Amino acid sequence: MNTALWIISGVLALLFVMAGLMKISQPREKLAASGMAWAEDFSLGSVRAIGAVEVLGALGLVLPARARHRAGPDGLGRPRARGDHAGRRRGAPASEGGEGAPGQCGADPSGRRCGLGPLRPLRLLRLTPPRRNLADKGIEMIDRRNVLRGTGAAALGALAITAVTSGTDLAAAATGDRELLGDPASTPQAESLWPADLTRTERKHLEVFDELDFAVYSGQQWDRIGESHAQNIRVHWPDGHYTDGIDRHIADMKGQFVWAPDTRITEHPIRIAKENLTSVTGVMQGTFTRPMPDGKGGFIQPTGKKFSINMATVGIWNKRAVMEEEFLFWDNLTFRQQIGLA
Repeated sequence: MNTALWIISGVLALLFVMAGLMKISQPREKLAASGMAWAEDFSLGSVRAIGAVEVLGALGLVLPARARHRAGPDGLGRPRARGDHAGRRRGAPASEGGEGAPGQCGADPSGRRCGLGPLRPLRLLRLTPPRRNLADKGIEMIDRRNVLRGTGAAALGALAITAVTSGTDLAAAATGDRELLGDPASTPQAESLWPADLTRTERKHLEVFDELDFAVYSGQQWDRIGESHAQNIRVHWPDGHYTDGIDRHIADMKGQFVWAPDTRITEHPIRIAKENLTSVTGVMQGTFTRPMPDGKGGFIQPTGKKFSINMATVGIWNKRAVMEEEFLFWDNLTFRQQIGLA
């Protein structure tokens, strides 16, 4: 019976470990392609947490059974002696006078029978044995050392769940520390951070925005703006004014390339998404190499100076997965100082 239980526990533990490690190590897209379509509806952190729980479940199948096996049949680290009680009755010695010897069992006037002493009334069996007899009755007791070891395993399990859900390693999860960001605008290649608990829709919004900045805007692919912007989009600019409509927004973006044709956005140091909202920081770079229209019919001559400014964009997305409202933020004073106009 014990062998069969060990085999069943081992097979189940192996299945749990394989399923858990797959969820922890594989991206959601690969899990969905392998038949786990539900993974697309959960965030990456949630999928990893499920995998971690499955791995802990495998440990739960094996470790308690192993601890009981090492403790012994009576739960106290020693096997019970065979026949502790029955042997005393079956092989009990006869009285000194030889009464009740094998083959000579009979009653006498004193009431003795087979060397068992005087006959007495039968007493009712106690259903709840005294505490001092628990071990003799074969009732398993808790080994406090095993409990302490189990507590350590539980703490490690909780730490593992924290690590997989946050996308960090065990050391980072234990300390709760990470390296702080410097100034992205002055860093050759700023670190790009992705949240670990995104839904499929939230990740899609951020991916579309990456494509917008890195390829569409930086590559002046104006015919693709509709992939991320609604036709009636409202855009709020850093100086407080706003515009309506995708055509007006495209005209405003083209104006940036008139005097800085190498304008580009190649980094998103921070990405945030929650349902239909996204917020992304970026670094806009370029060089003032051509005359800039001054809005009064004249031009400002180029200074040849480079600019690299931090900016942020907040987008509100509709059900058609395009932005219906966009907010742009950057420091205009820093911008003008860098290109030599302030």
